[in-house]
Amino acid sequence: MMVASRVTPRVERVFPHDPQAFTQGLAYRDGMLYESTGLRNASSLRRIDPACGDVLETMPVEGVFAEGIAFFEGRIYQLTWKDRRYFVYDIFPLRLVGAGSIVHDGWGMAGDGKRLYVTDGSSLIRRYDGGMLERGAARARLSGIRLCHLNDIEVVQDRLYANVWPTPFLAEVSLPSGSVSRIIDCGDLFNREWSGDRNAVMNGIAYNPDNGTFFVTGKRWTQYYEISLPA
Repeated sequence: MMVASRVTPRVERVFPHDPQAFTQGLAYRDGMLYESTGLRNASSLRRIDPACGDVLETMPVEGVFAEGIAFFEGRIYQLTWKDRRYFVYDIFPLRLVGAGSIVHDGWGMAGDGKRLYVTDGSSLIRRYDGGMLERGAARARLSGIRLCHLNDIEVVQDRLYANVWPTPFLAEVSLPSGSVSRIIDCGDLFNREWSGDRNAVMNGIAYNPDNGTFFVTGKRWTQYYEISLPA
């Protein structure tokens, strides 16, 4: 049985985040940061300049509660929460080009170039193809016990990183086994952002291959944090 270690990230850089943004997902591609925000009648898909945090483009997502996002085959896929729908967008400019249904709630989403990974708030990590047909699944387990409430996710090689709602922890999950290898304690970041709003939890993670770092933030947080992890 794998025993997870606990590590603390190092903050490399901080830049402004829209404090009204109810962050549900982050993704990074070609020097740009993309963000999915939630809440019904307030959901959006945004392009962000990570040099300064400026919102360069915003596309409202009407009538649903938007959730995680991922790049796949040159487009952005976006989940919805209880609506059990997904959307597909062109990138430049942001433009809706497709949509479909799934059979479960949507929470987090990530892509590795070959498949899409999706969470639904449980311990389950589903694998999908580009047509959103399920191709397998794994269970996240911490010391042999199911780790639930997996929220936004990111995949880097054979590791999946997941926000664990509503905590300030990230779980590093080995693929394809689902065993949690490390817990990343971001409590210091949460304490910096604490406003008394119980909904303002940590959520949103995107890998930056240019620097080997991660962008993280939270719902209604005032900052994005670019962090590095211990080897």
